[in-house]
Amino acid sequence: MLLGRLPLIAPITVLVLSVSARGQATDPSLSAQAQSATAPLVLTFQDAFSRASKNMPEFLSARTDLGLAHQDKIQARAALLPSLTYNTQFLYTQPNGTPSGVFIANNTVHEYLSQGNAHEVINLAGGQVHDLHRTKAAEAAARAKLEVASRGLAVTVAQTFYGLVTAQHKYATAETAFAEAEKFLKISND
Repeated sequence: MLLGRLPLIAPITVLVLSVSARGQATDPSLSAQAQSATAPLVLTFQDAFSRASKNMPEFLSARTDLGLAHQDKIQARAALLPSLTYNTQFLYTQPNGTPSGVFIANNTVHEYLSQGNAHEVINLAGGQVHDLHRTKAAEAAARAKLEVASRGLAVTVAQTFYGLVTAQHKYATAETAFAEAEKFLKISND
């Protein structure tokens, strides 16, 4: 079970480490005292989840697949609609000044043409309607994969985040114990 989540844990760990590294001052001109005075970045669970959802390749891939499947469905539904083609043009020939009106390649000096064609083809035997049903099913499958990826992301972020919180508490407890031990050693030496 842990091996299945291992690819998800590594990016979250990198994310947490980069967030903690970003909280430290990186300007070399600052003194050591000013660097220690800067507060570390406080990361809430919601922040960790939103950052992970923006950076996890598996989740982003599932979300992109859903968007593509939705657009495929829209295109398949649009293919069922009738098409309309409309052309209009103006042909201008400079008059030659003769009363007979000799024109080359045109019917008159100023010719206006308009053409329209409304066309609809529906293939009920397995063409366009089948494509629409297929794309609807593909969209439903992509939505389910996104839901699975979202749940996996939530579990991974929760485990990693609360593991980090636990480690921070253990570290704080160890620092306190070390400070108390140094204080006890100093009192014992005195």
